[in-house]
Amino acid sequence: MIVLISAGVSIHFPDSNKNSEIQKSNQVSINSRGEDLTGLEEARGCIRDLTPLIFTFTLSATAQFINISDPTLLIQHVQNTYQVQADLKVADDTPVILGTVRGNELDAAQVKEATLCILQAYCDNLAPQMPVQMTVEISPQHHPFVLGRNNEIVKRIMQRTATK
Repeated sequence: MIVLISAGVSIHFPDSNKNSEIQKSNQVSINSRGEDLTGLEEARGCIRDLTPLIFTFTLSATAQFINISDPTLLIQHVQNTYQVQADLKVADDTPVILGTVRGNELDAAQVKEATLCILQAYCDNLAPQMPVQMTVEISPQHHPFVLGRNNEIVKRIMQRTATK
């Protein structure tokens, strides 16, 4: 494992041998092999860089601005150019195109660029106005810390970053 070698630590995923999703805690144990504790922090940062980053968006399949003749070629181009996973699906029950671009935190710039590339191909100059959603998984035990008292912390984050 790259993290193990470069940081000089051992990493254990204690839930990797559990079959039930209910029993899993998603915790990772990082242990130092020496007196230097900087390897622990470096390993934690490397693991966080590998966490999934997923952008999603929806477009009306009947909108006048959609100008793509073959979405398969666009998706192949985006995946090859930006080294991400991309997908476009038409929803079964509504005329909506669901777009997903997946990468990891380390490749956040490529995930953003790939998402913009798809939106620009579909929407041209309307791309900057299209809403994009990003999901981040936060363990239930960390929810109170992230939210803060009366949701103050998350409100400050939303205000500072102009997000909803």
